[in-house]
Amino acid sequence: SSEDSPWVPAVIVFVVMVILVVLVVLVVLRWRHISQFLCLKDAVPDSITQTLLAPPESSMFLAMRNSAPIEEINHQVSVVAAVRTVEDGGPLQAGESLCSRQPDG
Repeated sequence: SSEDSPWVPAVIVFVVMVILVVLVVLVVLRWRHISQFLCLKDAVPDSITQTLLAPPESSMFLAMRNSAPIEEINHQVSVVAAVRTVEDGGPLQAGESLCSRQPDG
């Protein structure tokens, strides 16, 4: 019960605190490498920037952009199950098992 084990929440809190301290220490020690990765010294060349920002000109993209929305066709489906007993080799009914029947007597 919870009265017998008050140390379980204390251990969980301790483990979480240790993980947080380790993460903070790693961030402080590796901050220079993290900031160099996030803030690049070299600028992206203008030709690459223009290529990435230019609108796509492929024929496939233009055909998709100018096409009408696809009309979806939905057909009604009805499922009819034939009722057969286990003795006839049919499926079991919901909530029934092979061992649930007791012999007469």
